[in-house]
Amino acid sequence: LMRLLKLVGKVKQLQVIVMGLVKGLSSVSYIMVLMLLIFYLFAVMGVGSFRENDPFHFGSLGITMITLFRCATLEDWTDV
Repeated sequence: LMRLLKLVGKVKQLQVIVMGLVKGLSSVSYIMVLMLLIFYLFAVMGVGSFRENDPFHFGSLGITMITLFRCATLEDWTDV
C-alpha cells in the first residue's frame, strides 16, 4: 500500500487522477444525501398510503425504505 502511495506521489498524471477522484467523492456524498431525503419522503407517503393494504412491504418506515430501494434498483421488485 505504501508503495502505491509513493508511486502516486512521483507520477504527476496519477496525482491528477487521484485528486479528481477525491474531489468527486464530495459530490457523490451530496447526491447520496439528496437520494436519502427523497427515499425518506416517499417512504413516509408509502407508509401512510399502503400500510393497511400491504403491511408486509409497507408496515414500518424502515421496511418501506427497503421496499422502495428494491423497486428503484429493480432488484426483486416483482414481489412488491
